[in-house]
Amino acid sequence: MSALRARDNPFRVERILSIRYAPLESSWDALLSRLHALDCRAAICGPQGSGKTTLLEDLAVRLHASGRRTRWLQLRRELRPSARTLMQQFLQAASPDEILLVDGAEQLGPF
Repeated sequence: MSALRARDNPFRVERILSIRYAPLESSWDALLSRLHALDCRAAICGPQGSGKTTLLEDLAVRLHASGRRTRWLQLRRELRPSARTLMQQFLQAASPDEILLVDGAEQLGPF
């Protein structure tokens, strides 16, 4: 049995990460229209590993392409004690014309 070289592995990280999120029952145009109808206030919910961050990354690209400014905050469990402070600083630095993208909002707790 020959050894498989890492670059020949069909499940190598680059291949897995190249598979992006695609709306199944909608289109990007419909998703963006709905987001704008909600005045850009929405939540992406789902279990860990379901593609929420990937969807948010792809959404940010499309928002930029349409001329919208975004500001990104990524919260992680290891940052939880300072999540409230980070969020306050994030909100204070934001301008009214930016769309705020928060990944890991569950780390904020009741805040």
